[in-house]
Amino acid sequence: MPTDPDQEPNDLTIQLDGFESAWQQGKPQRIDDVLDGVAGPKRRELLIELILLDMEYRWQQPIDGMTAMEEAGGANNVARRPLLDDYVAKYPQLGPVEQLPLTAILHEYRVRKLAGDGRPHSEYLERFSADGRPVVEQLQRIDFSVDSSRRSEKMRPRSVVLKVFAKQSLAFVTELDGLIEVGRQRKGEPSPYCRQSDDAIDRLIVAAASERHVSRTHTRIELINLGKARVVNCSGKQEMVVNEQYTLQPGCKCNADFPAILTIGELVIRMEMG
Repeated sequence: MPTDPDQEPNDLTIQLDGFESAWQQGKPQRIDDVLDGVAGPKRRELLIELILLDMEYRWQQPIDGMTAMEEAGGANNVARRPLLDDYVAKYPQLGPVEQLPLTAILHEYRVRKLAGDGRPHSEYLERFSADGRPVVEQLQRIDFSVDSSRRSEKMRPRSVVLKVFAKQSLAFVTELDGLIEVGRQRKGEPSPYCRQSDDAIDRLIVAAASERHVSRTHTRIELINLGKARVVNCSGKQEMVVNEQYTLQPGCKCNADFPAILTIGELVIRMEMG
């Protein structure tokens, strides 16, 4: 049965939250399925908001290899990176594209600019300024906001990420922010994979106590700067391989530029910029 045309806005919020959550989980919903049962003025309001969310998440996806997006694209009959015109063609009850709310027009411009497809203002003037709305001023504000965010992102200090792979599967991720010791589990320590901190040094536990191919203190990795780390093989017996080509013997050390790969048996530790 159709819902009450004057349903509370909270009902729409729940539906929108569910639609967005489905996108975030990689299982986008059909817009028509969410609209089902909604009647009256609220149906148009919900449709526009669903379109804006759908558009935003589609433009965030890579062009290739997005199975979930392909499935939703087929279901909704819109392009991979749709414009408002595509949705109007699918839902003619919205009326002419130039009569959509200004917020929808600005939303399209913003998601395209964030995706690297910034368009000249003249294109939007031609498409949407027939009724004299102050489009240019609003577009300039979006330009300023997006460009400022990008400048701030570039200025933000970067970090070095340390990733542990066991049997070719990612097992643990942590930040390399100083000196860290890597080895197998000692008595009283938690099971792998984890990072253990004490007053002396941070330890990365990458093997159980029974896994003898990894020494209790196998290597120490010390961040020199955001492009390089010092690697010491602390093992008494076991060698390790740096960047799949240089064998680091017990007691030896070297400097490794990022990205760098350390191999201990079947265990792989990758260091890279975050």
